[in-house]
Amino acid sequence: MEPVTYFSLCLLGCLIFNPSLAAPSLSAEAQAMSCPRGWLSFHDTCYRYFHKKKNWMEAEAHCQHQRHRAHLASIHSRGENKMLAHYIKRYHKKCSLVWIGLSDPKHVSAWCPLCLWQPLPSPWALGLC
Repeated sequence: MEPVTYFSLCLLGCLIFNPSLAAPSLSAEAQAMSCPRGWLSFHDTCYRYFHKKKNWMEAEAHCQHQRHRAHLASIHSRGENKMLAHYIKRYHKKCSLVWIGLSDPKHVSAWCPLCLWQPLPSPWALGLC
């Protein structure tokens, strides 16, 4: 089977994985400053969309190479889903699939291979979540 190519959406989880790094009650402006330049800040997490086409394993490795503790994005809420869909549609007009990383709650830090996410339709709109 040939590798499938998709774009990657990286998540930098330093603040979410290490609460001791997060300062209490940061303003939105201060939170935005905590992300590296070119990354999007949302609820103490940083995101960045990369245009390079890669298979899932290459996309995950690319994310890890970008920043320490960075991985493919893992979506945990409707708000996060909505924000990421808007982010991708706003800056990347062409509707494209992106790779995301999903983890199994029974196996913390174990990544689910070959997981895809597409901004529309959302899983919540389809009643899947």
